[in-house]
Amino acid sequence: MTIALIVAVAGLVGITLIGERSHAGWRVAPKASASAGVIALAVAAGAADTSFGRWVMVALALGWVGDVSLAIDRSVWFTIGLGAFLLSHVAYIGAFGVIGLRAIAAAVTLGALAIAAAAVGRWLLPHVPRDLRVPVLAYIVVITFMVAAAAGSTSNGAPWPVLPAALLFYLSDLGVARDRFVAPGFANRVIGLPMYYAAQVLFALSVGMV
Repeated sequence: MTIALIVAVAGLVGITLIGERSHAGWRVAPKASASAGVIALAVAAGAADTSFGRWVMVALALGWVGDVSLAIDRSVWFTIGLGAFLLSHVAYIGAFGVIGLRAIAAAVTLGALAIAAAAVGRWLLPHVPRDLRVPVLAYIVVITFMVAAAAGSTSNGAPWPVLPAALLFYLSDLGVARDRFVAPGFANRVIGLPMYYAAQVLFALSVGMV
């Protein structure tokens, strides 16, 4: 069942990309279905059986809201999607907290990522509309803490998919930001969307490893 769900998600992502190429309105349906497939994958892996798994389920559900919102070409839905993904990262931090964090690993990672986040902000924020700069900046801060928490949790025995999933999520969001604010183009989605779903699949699989 796990393999079947992963294959189904991959197929739906491919269909979504076909729709993304032409901004077809129907692309919302396969994207929502792919994200629902990731949630089903987490359920099949036993997410409901542990506190870690339940936190991940909350994060994935918020990700579903974000995915659907970002697929709708209206600015208000982008803001809703941004908020949903910010809360999703908070939920992932909650999941990592259940495992526990090694402070040194988290702090070292946070220090390195702070430099990267500053560079991202310097590159991105001049292109962001004034009314979205605070929400976007808050998002950069929260996802940076999420990746640092993933590193700290991995160092403390969290399932191995956690850290690569967090890093893939971070990198995929650079593609979203570039596409939305800097240089819109299908290439951003071709690279970013598979990375994002790979991250979510890894998070879903991790619930069966605790």
